[in-house]
Amino acid sequence: PHFTRTRTITIADTVPAQPPALRLATSQAITLNGQQVVNHNSLIAEIDTGAGLQNCASFTSLRLTIEAGPASATPTVLPTSPSAITLNCVDAPTQVTTLNLASRSDGEQTLRLWAIDSTGAPSVVASSTSFVLDRTAPSSPTPLSLVNPVSSPGNMRTPTIRVGGVVSGDTVSLYSDPSCSTPSLRASGVATSNSIDLTTDSIAVDGTLIFYARSVDPAANASNC
Repeated sequence: PHFTRTRTITIADTVPAQPPALRLATSQAITLNGQQVVNHNSLIAEIDTGAGLQNCASFTSLRLTIEAGPASATPTVLPTSPSAITLNCVDAPTQVTTLNLASRSDGEQTLRLWAIDSTGAPSVVASSTSFVLDRTAPSSPTPLSLVNPVSSPGNMRTPTIRVGGVVSGDTVSLYSDPSCSTPSLRASGVATSNSIDLTTDSIAVDGTLIFYARSVDPAANASNC
């Protein structure tokens, strides 16, 4: 006679889940003083899934979290948090995802990417990238006053205008129309104090000319004209 025996064997998932590298898309940030600075609400992040999704072999899904603070801080928003975004690897070698930052306050932010294995357990560590969110525009420059000539009317074809109410490091531009459009740009310079003297290009036509100013901070936030 022949006998058949069966035995159930449970194979545990022993391969540690390793999240792929995470970064901001190149066009998304300005680098200032060694930090990535973002000045908009729609942020594109890239996940390095690898050729043939080879970097996704150790897990079944991903969770993306965001919280205020540097990457070196202990995470408080965990992959089990209701705010964590679940992602699956579908695009190789790079997968992009878009985040809406409209509800977040300005300041340092950290994105963390966690790998989730077949048992639902998250990776011990997350890949991460941090950036400074800065969407605060400078105040409109004011006042504007004549330096040379000291009064109007005058016969100076390239007058010098003092623009006040600016911040050191901001780029200040002088225009000849109230919309501060590029064709009306007359002069530009980087402020080193709370005012800057700007000498215009040559004014070819006699008449009354009104000047307007705009400041743009290092994060590319622009004031009103």
